[in-house]
Amino acid sequence: MKKAVSCAQCGTKMRAGIKFCSKCGYRLRDAEAEARAEAAQAEEAAANFLTEEEVAALRAAEAAPVAEEVAAPAAPEAPATEDAPSPKLLKLQERTEASKKKYADAKAGALYKQRMAAEKDLAKRGAKVDSRVARVEAVVDSERKRSEEISRLEAAKREKTMAKAETKAARKNAVAEKKLSSMQVV
Repeated sequence: MKKAVSCAQCGTKMRAGIKFCSKCGYRLRDAEAEARAEAAQAEEAAANFLTEEEVAALRAAEAAPVAEEVAAPAAPEAPATEDAPSPKLLKLQERTEASKKKYADAKAGALYKQRMAAEKDLAKRGAKVDSRVARVEAVVDSERKRSEEISRLEAAKREKTMAKAETKAARKNAVAEKKLSSMQVV
């Protein structure tokens, strides 16, 4: 049974073996190959570690006298004491530490790549949100301007209608006064 995988871009879960995400179209094959390469690198670094049993066996082998050394002891480069480890053990410890560092660096590199991908995804999503917000703000701004223009035009129309009504009323009053004054003169 194939394992389920999730899209590195949008997080959609789908069955393994699919090349593209069904939701966002992201190419999944690249993500799987990258994950396999990182896993292989981490396994290679882990293979260079020595187990505690291997270190103990090496220490025991160094402590056991070799027949040649007992028969004809060679002049040691540095006096061996119980406090100072042997050169073989030191070399082995250095190799182990180097392997641990290599493994830690590989793991940190993989985590860094994941973090950078996540930040890139967030930045992309943030840019999409920012562009949508800008579009909404532009629409709201244009609607506000349109509403203000309509209000201004309606106010101008009311003022014009009021001015016409006042002019008409003034003419009627002038005609009525003229008639009234002509009636009184007679």
